[in-house]
Amino acid sequence: MVRTEYAKQNPDVIAAFLTDYQKSVKAANEDIDGTAALCEEVGVVAKAAIAKKALPKCNIVYRNGQEMKKDISAYLQVLYDASPAAVGGKLPDDNFYYTEPSVLRKVMAAIRNSAK
Repeated sequence: MVRTEYAKQNPDVIAAFLTDYQKSVKAANEDIDGTAALCEEVGVVAKAAIAKKALPKCNIVYRNGQEMKKDISAYLQVLYDASPAAVGGKLPDDNFYYTEPSVLRKVMAAIRNSAK
């Protein structure tokens, strides 16, 4: 989550974060042993063996833009339907989601440039 104004003023910072986040998601899905060990090390779970068994079923994914909005909206709707208090009594409006095309284009350009 990020404030729109911050994202507009700092597209390189946002791009670096998103790039690192994408790499982290990829590593979590591809290096199960390493991720499981890290989960134990930082206290997510008591034993790496527990994380190793659970990680493949965790559906750790990276989403951005409209794809993220669709997924998060559906998730929040499920929570709201179960208990409106779970999401603060109402579903968020469109300003909640970071999908502004001009900002997203700047961020994605910064990501592409950092990969070079």
